[in-house]
Amino acid sequence: MLIFYFIYFESAVLVENGKFLLSAKRIRRTTCTEYVISMDAENISRSSSTYIGKLRSNFLGTKFIVYDTQPPYNGALVPPVGRSSRRFNSKKVSPKVPSGSYNIAQVSYELNVLGTRGPRRMNCIMHSIPASSVEPGGVVPGQPDQIMPRALEDSFRSMSSFSKSSIMDRSTDFSSSRYFSSSRFLSDIAGGVISRDEDGESKERPLVLRNKVPRWHEQLQCWCLNFRGRVTIASVKNFQLI
Repeated sequence: MLIFYFIYFESAVLVENGKFLLSAKRIRRTTCTEYVISMDAENISRSSSTYIGKLRSNFLGTKFIVYDTQPPYNGALVPPVGRSSRRFNSKKVSPKVPSGSYNIAQVSYELNVLGTRGPRRMNCIMHSIPASSVEPGGVVPGQPDQIMPRALEDSFRSMSSFSKSSIMDRSTDFSSSRYFSSSRFLSDIAGGVISRDEDGESKERPLVLRNKVPRWHEQLQCWCLNFRGRVTIASVKNFQLI
C-alpha cells in the first residue's frame, strides 16, 4: 500500500492550508523502504521534472540515506561504499552509482543505555555541507542556478496547494552494502583518515550533527527539550540537532 506525505508552510497571511512545499510517496520493499520526494503534489514520480530526490531506510528503520538528483558542492567528501568511491565534481562516474542519485546525507539511530525506555541517539552526516560552514565566517557553498533547474524553480513559485493522488513509481532495488558503519565513519572523520578523494585532492570534512540529549522532568515524568515556543504539541519524535 502506498502512503503519501505532504509538507505545508503554515502562516496567517497564506491560504487556509498553507504554502505547499514538498510531497513524498512511501514505497515498501522486501529489505528497505523508500520515500520518493517531489515538489509536485499531483505527480510524485521519479520520471517527473519535479522529482528532487529520495529517502531510503533499512529494514529496521535505524539507518537512512538521503539521495539528491543534483551533485553537492565540489568539495564534498564521499562516504565509503565497499571499495569504490566517488567524486561529485568529477566527470568520472562510478558505474555502481546511477547518474543523478547522489548520497548527500545519512542518519542513524541508536538506543541509549536505558533501551526503549529512554530517548534514542541520532547521528547525522551531512555530506553536502562542510563542517567549516558552522565556523565563524563559514558559508554553505552552492550555486542555486545549478542546484535547482529552471523548470523546478518556476513550478515552485507557482505552487500554493494541491490535491493528493496515487501514482505508481519505479525505484532501484535496495542493497545492504550501500550502508556503512556510521560510528566507523565518524571516527575516521575525527581522526582525519578521510581527507582526500580518489584523485588525491583534499576534501573538506562533512558536517556531523547529533541530537541534543533531553533532560528528565521529575514532575512531568517525561523527557523534555526546550524548543522556546516553536513546538506546540508534545511528541517523542521532536528533536534538536547540534
